[in-house]
Amino acid sequence: MVDSYTDFLLPPFAKYLKKYLKVWKRSDAGGVVMIPRTGVNYDSVLIRSTRLPWSADKTWFFIASIVMIDTDVFTAENIVTYQKLKGHECEIRKLGFRKRSIEFISSPILSHLKTEMPELKIQNYLSTYLQENNRIIELITDINPDSLTIKLFNPPIETQDLNAYINVYKKIFMAPTEIIWNISLEKYLGDILTKNKYTKMLDSIIELLDIIAEICRKTTRRVMIL
Repeated sequence: MVDSYTDFLLPPFAKYLKKYLKVWKRSDAGGVVMIPRTGVNYDSVLIRSTRLPWSADKTWFFIASIVMIDTDVFTAENIVTYQKLKGHECEIRKLGFRKRSIEFISSPILSHLKTEMPELKIQNYLSTYLQENNRIIELITDINPDSLTIKLFNPPIETQDLNAYINVYKKIFMAPTEIIWNISLEKYLGDILTKNKYTKMLDSIIELLDIIAEICRKTTRRVMIL
């Protein structure tokens, strides 16, 4: 467990997240996990960095996890729920150059998966719900993330080959063991130099993750009763 704000594993902006924090934990995936105080819609946020190509600078990932059905209580009946939710995965696409607009689209990988898995139904309920939320669009515009994806967690598939990925994922799709949403936001923070700007940016990121997490929970409950 991470013990203090002087711990080298903590991100340099960790002190600005203190008001959201219950405890920090080390992550086997690299980075640290923020376990939040009660009253939010996500269960944890993994914060890790990746170096930019040909640079010493870092880009930061904020990955909020929402545990809907954990492995310990997962049953055969939940398999259909997982399979229905998979088709709702989405991400943002930025349109335009000077004045960009934001659009939520289905995850591109879904169309590739569907070619080999016709039982996968691509849905737009979640992406439409997100698109129609004005506060979400305002926050994304203010944050200007480098990427934002909403996907179900599955064990890492270590391959760069698309066909190999699909073949491995087929087995996961037919026999999932949990339902966990991951909201992944990537943002370069190297050009933020003041406390006020850091605070505003991080507040916006945490608020955005929380609102999307709430919608992921609602979407899951909706799918479960259909």
